[in-house]
Amino acid sequence: MNFFRGLFPNPSIKDPTPDGPASTVVVPDVCFETPAIGQLRFGAPLGDARYLGKPDSVRTLRPGYVELLYAKAGFQLDFEDERLACVAFHIGPDSSQPRSDGLKYSSPWRRGGPRFSSATTRDDLIRELGEPESVDDSDLDEVIVNFFTNGLVLEFELNQTGVLKRWNIYPEEGVLP
Repeated sequence: MNFFRGLFPNPSIKDPTPDGPASTVVVPDVCFETPAIGQLRFGAPLGDARYLGKPDSVRTLRPGYVELLYAKAGFQLDFEDERLACVAFHIGPDSSQPRSDGLKYSSPWRRGGPRFSSATTRDDLIRELGEPESVDDSDLDEVIVNFFTNGLVLEFELNQTGVLKRWNIYPEEGVLP
């Protein structure tokens, strides 16, 4: 019974932007100091995403976990218990990216730093962020490089050729609200 609840949208979770503008969203910058994505701080309530405009899709992945996909800008916001829990930038082809006809790849940037793109390599990440906390290259399809800064985990997924395909950002466990 609980299995099926996770497959279908939870009617209690609504689009936080029903009256918001159409999605003309640009990729927000990432601020490590705040820590925030544009104006949206980690731990912010779901309704605060309204400033970004209307997402291209809203999905409830399981009770209490909502994904807002801004496909035209190439990123998604995940909210757990209606609080910002994770941001994912879709930067290059990836078998686990959301299925959306309008998905574009993004080139996110760190406030005061360079843009990351599908040409970004592991060496580029190290030059920009220093030595990683961990590298997982046990999977034949990807390499995951993790950095920690100011309570955030910066998880970079690189493809088999060594270029960036996805950037996930989420709070370290127990560090942020």
